[in-house]
Order: sequence, then structure tokens, then C-alpha cells
Amino acid sequence: MNWQKPPWHEGRNKHRLALRPVGLEDLWQNDPRLLANKHRQLVRNYTRTVSTLADYQTVAPSVPGVTPVDVYPDWIANVGTAVAEDLCLIDTSRENRFVAGCLAAPSYWSLGEKLGKPLYAVHERVHGMNQQIGKRIDEFFYQLPLQRPFRRENWFVHPERIYFRPEPEVQHGVRSDLLQAYFRSEEQTILRLDERFVLFAIGVRFTLVSELQAYPEARRQLAMALRAMDGDEIAYFGGVAKHARLSDYVASLGGDT
Repeated sequence: MNWQKPPWHEGRNKHRLALRPVGLEDLWQNDPRLLANKHRQLVRNYTRTVSTLADYQTVAPSVPGVTPVDVYPDWIANVGTAVAEDLCLIDTSRENRFVAGCLAAPSYWSLGEKLGKPLYAVHERVHGMNQQIGKRIDEFFYQLPLQRPFRRENWFVHPERIYFRPEPEVQHGVRSDLLQAYFRSEEQTILRLDERFVLFAIGVRFTLVSELQAYPEARRQLAMALRAMDGDEIAYFGGVAKHARLSDYVASLGGDT
């Protein structure tokens, strides 16, 4: 977590693009723990972690900074072994369709429910997202320039540090003691590989919620972001009770000023 510029920087709401350009040299995290999780998932649960539509089995675009191995039957798994991030391949010539994925650290979703769908359909289950920014997302993917990556951040609160969590928590709750919970932040990088394909990469980080105590400006901005959430965003975050518990905790630290 970058506490000087957390994912909720400037009190931003969750349904936003908030994209910033990054250099090709800064594409990939050097996170051995996240990469080790991916390698475990590939070995133990390959069919759950990797999936490619049949029409894309022979697709193999070049990815900057990556030398794929030749181990797995799917191109995206061979690329994925070299980087810590989860990877999704989007075909912008077919309605921004999600055509291949290597997903070792999902947060409340799985390949099976989204592979083969256009992005607009992928985001349908995220309350309010399409209504607010669905068309802008599609336009951005269509217009994304070649080899010029952009990045955004998303964030959640999880009860424990578990990378592979495709299913929601029971009632989307968190432990009553937020000192034991984690902020899960996701760096989402979008890169056009060629005229047809865009790579969507997701890098996951965990930070104890209790670390918030040391950063008054981050607390103030988090209080702003929580107040700015509408009903759809609160549902996406995990529900009213979870939102209220975090809001109360931030207020108890003096962040709601």
C-alpha cells in the first residue's frame, strides 16, 4: 500500500476509471509471494486457474518484458509464469470479449463465469458499474494506443490474507475486529499488445487495516471515499454492515474530520 497515495486517494468513489499512464519499464511487480501463489495454483489447480476459448488456442502475441516458457498448453499460462500478476486477454475486434485468462488471485469472481463474455456483460454483476462507466470502459479499450500502458487501482477489505478467493465472504462480512482484517488493493494495468488484443493485468497487495492508524491523511481521504459511496457501490463493497463497520472504525481513529 502506498499510504501517501492510497487507492481511495482524494476521496475517490469506487466506480471510476481514474487511469494514469505508466512506462513499459514499470509494467510488472516484483512480488515473489504473489508469484509463488500463481505457481502453486498452476501446478495444483490448472483447469481452475487457466482457461482459453478454443478459437484462441494458437494466439500468441508478444508481451513487453516477458519471455514465455513452453510448459503449458495455453499461451496465457506460459506468459503468466513469468509475472506475478493475473492476466486476462481481451479481443477488441469482438466487442471487447474476454477470451483467455490466468487467474490465481481472484476477488469474488472466477474464469468460468466471465470467459467468453464482452466486458459490458462481465461487469453486469457489479452493482451500478455499467450504468456509471460501462460505455467509457468499452470506448477506452477500443481507443487504447499500441504499447502505451495505463493503470488504475481498486480496493476491498478482506478478513484474511488469502489470494485465491473466488467466492464472496458469507454475507460479505468482515471480522468485528478490523485490526485483524486487510485492505486488498489491486493494481490493474491495461496494455494494447497489437491491433486486436489488449492485456489486462491484476497485481494484488495486502495491507493490515490497523496500519491506517499511522496515516491521518489516508484516514481522512478514506472517510471521504466511504461517504461518497452510493447504494450500488456499497453493495459492491460488501454491504451496508461492512461499510458501516469500516466507517465507524475510521471515525474512531479521528479520520472523519
